Amino acid sequence: MTELIYEELHPHSRDEISMMLISKDVNSRIKGILVASLFDPDSKWATDVCINALKNDDLDIKIAALTGLSHIVRIHGTLELQAVTDLLRKMKTISELKGPISDLMDDIDIFLQNRD
Repeated sequence: MTELIYEELHPHSRDEISMMLISKDVNSRIKGILVASLFDPDSKWATDVCINALKNDDLDIKIAALTGLSHIVRIHGTLELQAVTDLLRKMKTISELKGPISDLMDDIDIFLQNRD
């Protein structure tokens, strides 16, 4: 796994995020996922970023995508549940992802299932 270093994140333009997402540098791609999920006002676009990242072979990118989905659920109160749960089923046996998947499921339960 890539060594992760804390960096305070700030809003970026969609073009800047898109450039991060296609970078060869894993940390730049992770930053792009997190910036999209935290700051982009379009929850659908940010969700698509995370769903695409979940299909990546790199575990750190998958973890960032799961974290990003948790941010989207908390910030926007919405998520494409069917698309996400289909991918989660395929990944649930990967031991490194069990914690982030559990965190996302908790956020879904708290922020989506119990909405009044």
